[in-house]
Amino acid sequence: MSTMPISKGELVPLRRILDDLEYGESVTLVDEAKKPVAIIVSLEEAAKSRSMTPSEWSVAWDELTEKVSQKWESEKSAVEIVSATMSVVIDASVFVSATKKDESQHPANREFLEVIRSSEEPRSSPTLVLAETSAAITRATGDVSLAGEIVVGIERFHASISFP
Repeated sequence: MSTMPISKGELVPLRRILDDLEYGESVTLVDEAKKPVAIIVSLEEAAKSRSMTPSEWSVAWDELTEKVSQKWESEKSAVEIVSATMSVVIDASVFVSATKKDESQHPANREFLEVIRSSEEPRSSPTLVLAETSAAITRATGDVSLAGEIVVGIERFHASISFP
């Protein structure tokens, strides 16, 4: 990883920076005080990485694991670090299942939503959860207004938080 100093008001030549990076390489942009302000990671060849065979992926993951393990400086475990910043992420399948009484996962998902809603646990949903949930309800019921009610219910569920 390299660093690149930038000044306030300076236009960052993003295309030039990306052209100079290989897939997976990164550059850290630092301000005048050498404080990191952004990290740019090249994903240009992401399609190639998706076409790996399972054994190629396993080898690549093992290599990545070795690099991370060698550079791990924190005294905290991976679980401790993730837990400190993690929130509960709820996708459309949970909301859809929680609205259909005869669904096998309905009781568990309904209870899960109640517990999370009444807790102080940070929570979020992907931005697409509203579209995915309303589309599923509309396809299954043919009732667009019912899908709209579900969207309002999800927004109320998340009333105190912002969607990422």
